[in-house]
Amino acid sequence: MSGIGIDFGNENCRVATTRCGGIEMLLNDYNLRSTPSYVAFNDKKRIIGVAAKYQQITNIKNTVSGIKIFLGRIIEDPYVRTELRRIPVHVTELGDGRIAFSVQFLNQSKCFGLESLTSMLFTKLKQISQASLKSKVKTCVISCPTFFTNVERLILLDAARIAGLKVLRLINETTATALAYGFYRNDMFTEKPHNVIFVDFGHSSLQVSACCFTKDNLKMLASAWDQIGGRDFDKALADHFCISMQGRAPGRFKINPKSNARAYLRLLTAVEKLKKEMSITTTKLPLNIDNDDMDIGASMQQSEMKQICAKILQRVEQTFRRLLKESRLQLNQISALELVGGSSRIPAVKLIAEKVFKISATTRLNQDEAVSRGAAIQCAMLCPTVRVRQFSITDTLNFDVYLLWNDGLSSGKIPVFDKFHESPFTRSVTIKCRIPFTVCLTYADRNMGVFTFGDHVENNEVKVIQLKIVINSDNIVTVVSASVLQMTVFSTEKIAIKLTTKSFGNNSILLKLWKRREAEMMAIDRKETKRINAQNNLERFIYEMRRKLQDGSLEKYVQKFKRQWIMLQLNLAEEWLYKDGNNCEYESYMKCLHKLKKHITPIKRRAVNYEECPAIFNYIKNSIFLTQQAVADFHMGLPKYNHVKADDLLHIVQVTENKNKWLIEIMNDFFQTPRTVDCSIRLANLQKESELLNRLIDSVLKPQKYCIKKWLPSICAAPSATQKI
Repeated sequence: MSGIGIDFGNENCRVATTRCGGIEMLLNDYNLRSTPSYVAFNDKKRIIGVAAKYQQITNIKNTVSGIKIFLGRIIEDPYVRTELRRIPVHVTELGDGRIAFSVQFLNQSKCFGLESLTSMLFTKLKQISQASLKSKVKTCVISCPTFFTNVERLILLDAARIAGLKVLRLINETTATALAYGFYRNDMFTEKPHNVIFVDFGHSSLQVSACCFTKDNLKMLASAWDQIGGRDFDKALADHFCISMQGRAPGRFKINPKSNARAYLRLLTAVEKLKKEMSITTTKLPLNIDNDDMDIGASMQQSEMKQICAKILQRVEQTFRRLLKESRLQLNQISALELVGGSSRIPAVKLIAEKVFKISATTRLNQDEAVSRGAAIQCAMLCPTVRVRQFSITDTLNFDVYLLWNDGLSSGKIPVFDKFHESPFTRSVTIKCRIPFTVCLTYADRNMGVFTFGDHVENNEVKVIQLKIVINSDNIVTVVSASVLQMTVFSTEKIAIKLTTKSFGNNSILLKLWKRREAEMMAIDRKETKRINAQNNLERFIYEMRRKLQDGSLEKYVQKFKRQWIMLQLNLAEEWLYKDGNNCEYESYMKCLHKLKKHITPIKRRAVNYEECPAIFNYIKNSIFLTQQAVADFHMGLPKYNHVKADDLLHIVQVTENKNKWLIEIMNDFFQTPRTVDCSIRLANLQKESELLNRLIDSVLKPQKYCIKKWLPSICAAPSATQKI
């Protein structure tokens, strides 16, 4: 098994794997290639994926979506404050400022952090993969935005561990797209650089990357991004329609969808559909909202959308120009421009990209599945059990990284990695300070991790310290080790310094707690799913048997008074199911089902017996007829029966004659028996007799080395007509 590639999106997730030399998208339990990034809670269990999105309108306060945009942020972040006004779910703060969603689960108020919610999605994707592949899934590659920092990436790794997945690598989304583009086009590359611009415009973010392809090699050059996406277009259009609805002339409906969370959600859904339709036509289209009480009467065309979303499109153009500047590519050096992501289908986005990069945009890749396909290829390349041709990938660290150090008496700050530095990479940095000391890795505006070395004060002597700093394959920067350099005339000795504390990711105790909590919730989900399946099976059985017993296939096989009594039992079971039995335990449904089956199973068995026995009769009659023909051919001296002995043939004639008499007797008994009464002939025994007869006939007539004696005892004497067979 090569593992899976996960495209973890803000609105939808997709899973792909490599199989039989190609890439296969895995279907979820609704036979869809994408699984919504929704997690819902009710008084019985969790609901994740497609089902969670379907019930969002009716359970809006307990349905969490858009988890990805909150990863790594604190509740006081201005961006978070803006986003909280969009969502109807109550958000609370954990002790360290982290975000948690407060929902009603199992009739209790529960708070779930971002790690837990993300792990729930990963658990669902793992279950989808295992159901599709029919095997256990343990390894994966997960995609993440290029602008994710250490904090967000560590949250993804922790969430995967909670879900029981081993992450071989976190891959940037544009890197995965570039890999999906270049891996199968390697033959067109030479040692001459082939520069491609990738635009990934999704639901919540815009990412643009420049990369260079050469033979068997992919090198990312630069990236630019902005946290705008398809949802920003939806919001702009929805706000426009809200203003339009409130400012209508007298006599028309004046409504404010923003005053009601469900109404605004319906409006956003309708606007998203309208946006997609406007992307393929320039005609004016109506806004269709699922509302039977009123006709909204709103419409829009592509040119109006472009005006309303002008500020968003301006930010799109600024992002494109920023990449062009930071990549230091000349326009004539760009060989191709590839668009992926759902929002890249907006015609205005394509026009802006072509305007900035001065080249025609293409969509050779599947715009929705490119990232997951690239992640699947990367997973196969990293999996030791899969053979994949050599293809080198060099990624970039998309931030400047600095090192701050402090020993209590002095401090300092030095740059470690420049923006777009090669990744993975290892660097040694030398500082002068006292022991113990603390170092802090930072971006320009936030901390990445704090590390303390040394567990006791040795002296006030300033020492030369060498720090080993690593950018790993997940694009996570960390301080691996620290050593004191003792220099002599002839050599330099390194003495390791103990790492005492670090503020870097979640501790193992917390992860174990979350993992145990996830296992408990999975057990609750399984129990509730089992209960619901039993309830549905009982309901299905009641409806099916009532249809078959009343003017159906089983009606003629049961006496009238018996049928009426069974119908009464079915009606009583249905009444119980919809009233007192609506929320019963699994055992109650199974008990009721077994009680009903006890009365109906004999009728079904009788029906099968009466319906299938005639075919066996005809089969035996045909075998006897063919045997008689074979005997006639033998006496005519046909060469195909030269291997048959006369004694064996005589025995076969006697057996078939006896069987023919026996068959006539049991057929008379069978057809004279009323269909509402069990017949003395049993289908299984009749099939067995037919099989034995044919084996005996074949052993004599066919030129095969059968042992006749093996079948003689059981076939020589035909059972009587009154004997149950």
